[in-house]
Amino acid sequence: MKKTTFITSLFIGLFIGTVSCQSGKAKSSDKEIKESGVDTTVRVAGDLSTEDKRIERKGPFIENDTTVLYECTYQYEGKTFRQKAYIDTNRENKGRLSSFLMFGDEFDKETFDGYMNRYRSNCAQPLKRISMPNLPEDWLPIESYRGKYYFYDMSMYPRKLTDSLFIVKYMDGPYPFALSSYKQIAPAHHQFTMDAISSLSDGAKTNDTLNIYIIDTKRQIAILETNGSKDLCIAADNASQLDYISWICDELPDNSSIEFDKIDYDALLKPFKKHATNE
Repeated sequence: MKKTTFITSLFIGLFIGTVSCQSGKAKSSDKEIKESGVDTTVRVAGDLSTEDKRIERKGPFIENDTTVLYECTYQYEGKTFRQKAYIDTNRENKGRLSSFLMFGDEFDKETFDGYMNRYRSNCAQPLKRISMPNLPEDWLPIESYRGKYYFYDMSMYPRKLTDSLFIVKYMDGPYPFALSSYKQIAPAHHQFTMDAISSLSDGAKTNDTLNIYIIDTKRQIAILETNGSKDLCIAADNASQLDYISWICDELPDNSSIEFDKIDYDALLKPFKKHATNE
């Protein structure tokens, strides 16, 4: 599957929210400080007397009643740039949530319509409708930070499941798959076979597999696995149960500035593998 690097719509909602920024003067190049009982580190890169100086603060720490995970201020060519990652606890921002859903903007709609119109022009056979349990239709990816799940503005690529399509949003827009079969492996394990619409339009099949493993039935958190690639998602209907990790920044931030947990998919999937072994 070939994907371009077009980044339209990537930063929808990136600058939503307001957190005041504070600047400070570092007295050493590597000084350990404490704020609100949390250890942070201040690092100064370069000579403070030159144009290029950089001050970083790695959290989490509390600032103006907001949990800050990372803060950086630096100067380049006479301009000051700022980056701040923080936890946004406003869970009721429905406008923000809608911007993250599939078809949140015109570009998404046009891209999706382009795939489907080409399919209808080249394929006489209509899409197959699959009979399945009442699974959530919209799924949003989540990250784990210090043992807690969050939405993360920089990785909000939703998935959408209908009775005929599975749609994944990439950097260059939605990419649809046509569902061809469904099987319930276990009460919380659902398996689909599907083919990329773009390939079907060319008379070919991709024989892809989608597995949905629901690991938290109350909040409807699941592992969505497509051909071995795994992502942790939550049903969009339950989005109000999670906070956001957001950025305020003057340029593209470095995701490595936030130390997310490495998700142990093997451990999360162990109960499902055990069930499959007992079949």
